[in-house]
Amino acid sequence: METWDPAANKTLFIEAVNGRVVVSYAGLSYIRSGKSSEPTDQWLVREITGLAPPPPMRKGGGPPHYFGPLQRRTIRDIQDRIRSAVDTTWPKLPAQDRANGFEITMSGWSWPHDINRSNARPSGILSQLEWVPGKPTEWSPVTRRRFLPVSRGWSTASIGSGTKALLTSIDQQILATGEGAAKHVTEDQVERILVDTIRSAATPGSGIGQDLMSVYLPIRGGNPRVRYFRTHSDSLAYSPAFILSEGIVYPSALGGPMRPQIGNVEIEAIPPYTGDGNSNSMSSQPRPPFQ
Repeated sequence: METWDPAANKTLFIEAVNGRVVVSYAGLSYIRSGKSSEPTDQWLVREITGLAPPPPMRKGGGPPHYFGPLQRRTIRDIQDRIRSAVDTTWPKLPAQDRANGFEITMSGWSWPHDINRSNARPSGILSQLEWVPGKPTEWSPVTRRRFLPVSRGWSTASIGSGTKALLTSIDQQILATGEGAAKHVTEDQVERILVDTIRSAATPGSGIGQDLMSVYLPIRGGNPRVRYFRTHSDSLAYSPAFILSEGIVYPSALGGPMRPQIGNVEIEAIPPYTGDGNSNSMSSQPRPPFQ
């Protein structure tokens, strides 16, 4: 199997009118049409916003971005646009591309108009969409695997092949990690379990990489956080695509010790940079079709 783009981004951070969500996908990293192709994350951004991406920036020139008037959409609108795009695009793909399958998961929070009310209660979003030939393409709630106590609301879901055993392992580790009668666990503990479990499945030929991206969305207060877990402290870190209230920022490659912030989203590389000097870089993520 030839690796076409080992750094392909498969995550979008989206600020909707009524919440924040993270969209991730498993399957094709590029959408082919005739002799041209487009990164799938870029295709998703275009289908959600209706805006074509700006041209790729030169190395060192910063990531492609668009700041200006942007029609903000509700979470339901975003789901409808993604579903319609998949239904329209997938039947037209080459047969070998359709055979690879395609799954999308959306997770995050939606909230009422006035989130700052003391009695406002955000609602969790956790749903998936899969394209299957001959079947309707619909978003469906994920079967939640809850942990004790139920009031904590921890639940896990997965997309891609061979994940059932991983979910069982994650369940067991979270329960074993929980402290006290309430089995309390923190978001950092859960994040570490997820990273270690996925890395344990990243065997040669699995198609799973050792470098991972984690996005944390607090319900209230505090800023969202992106952590990029890399195998070497001097290697590049990567950020997701952002659809924000003020515009769009496409995936970036990050070098050096800096911890940039895009919108109000903090980006951190794990382990931190330990090289000499304080030189920082932030450039377009490499895109093989455009090189």
